[in-house]
Amino acid sequence: MAKDDLTKTYKDEIAAWLESEEKDFDAGFELFVRFGHNRAVAMFLARKRKLSKLEYELQKIAERPFIKEAPVMPIKPVQQVLAVAQAKANGTHEADVKLAEQGKALAAADNTIKYDDLPEELKKLYDDNRESYKKMRALHEKMKLAETDEDRSEHRSALVYLDEKVSENWKLIDDYLAGKKQESTEQQATEAAEIAKEINAARSYLSRNVKGYAKLKGDKREKMFDNLKERVEILKKHKAEIKKETREELFKIGLFTDWREAQ
Repeated sequence: MAKDDLTKTYKDEIAAWLESEEKDFDAGFELFVRFGHNRAVAMFLARKRKLSKLEYELQKIAERPFIKEAPVMPIKPVQQVLAVAQAKANGTHEADVKLAEQGKALAAADNTIKYDDLPEELKKLYDDNRESYKKMRALHEKMKLAETDEDRSEHRSALVYLDEKVSENWKLIDDYLAGKKQESTEQQATEAAEIAKEINAARSYLSRNVKGYAKLKGDKREKMFDNLKERVEILKKHKAEIKKETREELFKIGLFTDWREAQ
């Protein structure tokens, strides 16, 4: 089908939803996921389920000269957020909400956590959460099929226990990652300070000594050339600027083939 024909088909779908008297949020949201191409807005709509915002976004899409079907990615986290919001909006049993929330946490972790970078004890917690989530899904199905309040209560208690256990595990993993992030930030700051110190020392040495180089003779002159070259290499390594006057002096003694180098 030609691009123009597809656009017309898609616009008709959106228009049909916009013109409907009782707008079904989930049907409209599905249209946005197909044509919106904006994951941040999709996540917002899934969490807030704000109909006026959804209408506004779909109206903007309908006004485009061309519409392309390309669902926002990654779609799984969006679906998980939607599942939680739907469960809460529909007044679904607390167990549905817990299951959806843990599914959302698992999807988010799969997208952000590098499993191989975790220490062994946290890998065990991560694996335990995956298994617990499977058990939670199974309990959820058993609870729906339970014929007595006693059976439902038993399954619900087990589900709540697993939910608490999984949440505690996520907290331990999150705390570890937060600590690693802080440690990384502090290390980067320390390294940046050391580099700045090295650059400033190299610039200062060049400024103090490059003009006096011409007055030296013999071994002193040769040693000074090596020292000047070492500082130049430091500045080049860090792509640090060398002021024009210093570059011109370095050019005179042969450390630059062009005084405009290292600008």
